[in-house]
Amino acid sequence: MWRSNSIKLMIAAAMLCPVATRAQTYPSRPIVMVVPYAAGGTFDVMGRIIAVRMSEILGQQVVVENTTGAGGIIGVNRVVNAAPDGYTILLGSTGTHVPYRGSAPASNDLIGGQIDYLCGNLGAAAPLIVGKQVKAIAVLSRARSPLMPDLASAHEQGLTGMDVTTWTAIFLPKGAPRAIVDKLNEVTHATMETPVIKSRMLEIGVTGVAPDRRSPEYLAKFVEDEVARWEGPIKSGGLQVD
Repeated sequence: MWRSNSIKLMIAAAMLCPVATRAQTYPSRPIVMVVPYAAGGTFDVMGRIIAVRMSEILGQQVVVENTTGAGGIIGVNRVVNAAPDGYTILLGSTGTHVPYRGSAPASNDLIGGQIDYLCGNLGAAAPLIVGKQVKAIAVLSRARSPLMPDLASAHEQGLTGMDVTTWTAIFLPKGAPRAIVDKLNEVTHATMETPVIKSRMLEIGVTGVAPDRRSPEYLAKFVEDEVARWEGPIKSGGLQVD
């Protein structure tokens, strides 16, 4: 099965405090965007597309750093423990999975017969499906994906109500100044509204969210709700919620 990928690029940081002076000069040096997955996968490609346009808008380079391992936890901790100054940000995502370093290694194991099936992102899977290297069963979002409109959803095939999408967001360390959070939020959405970026995102199966779902407050509540939504099924499967 393959999940359609719905990107939610918003900026979140807890316990924010405005620091106007710092925001006026920010950024004054390159920004590191940590992608906690291996190079070549959907999230890595997504991060690199976004980073180029953000660099143009900010006037400073946004450098993608692949920090992999432990199912993404090492990369997340890299940002959690960084200074909350806006120069280290995380391109984070959801997924319930056996911890691979990214979609590319997982797909390789599927093709090689090391695993029997994979719930992955359609953007990464599409070339493999078209090339008949793997067989697609369904998309897990309620509606079909514009990337592969002939592939029926699980909902259509009898799993009534099934609606699972992968979301992605940009996070900062706890304590990041509100003014910097707002600036990155603005730049991120200006990036996603750039026509060429929209086009590139659609090519990898990524769509943006509606304007009313783009605030840091919305993202914070959304993440809280997602944890509550999946905590029960994950624990019943003998897994842990981190």
